[in-house]
Amino acid sequence: MVPSSVIKAWEALQESRKVAISRACAKKQPFIFSRWTEAAGLKNFRHDTLVNRKAGSAARLDAVLFETEEGQLAMDLLVSYFTEMAPAINDLCLEMVEKVGDHDAEAKLRIYAKVAHIHKDSPLIGLYLATLLWVEEFNEEDLATVEALAADLAATTEE
Repeated sequence: MVPSSVIKAWEALQESRKVAISRACAKKQPFIFSRWTEAAGLKNFRHDTLVNRKAGSAARLDAVLFETEEGQLAMDLLVSYFTEMAPAINDLCLEMVEKVGDHDAEAKLRIYAKVAHIHKDSPLIGLYLATLLWVEEFNEEDLATVEALAADLAATTEE
């Protein structure tokens, strides 16, 4: 089951960002893209139409993304995007987690807040954080904690 925070973060993305994710997925993870288009019943559409989410394909792709395979398709797509296709945010997060070494859940949430603060201008940070918390099996409510910690960091930085 996909957390509502992930779905909301996806829905909040501008279409141009979704197109970029679709293009990257089609190019670097064609198997995942194929699963996505087949689930949407778009197998017979032209490839460039699907990659660019044109001719009504965007709504159909979005409609199945979080339902297919009980959310596994969404997890595969988002994890591969953030780890392989656009890894900057994830690489920083991993680097910060590795520096800390042994860490409990609270320490991880503080690290995620630092990452959120550093990448506050990224239109993908909300989707990244929601996906990260889902993959790491945190409670969905922990997203609010991360956002509050990031806001505190922003407030102390501005002072």
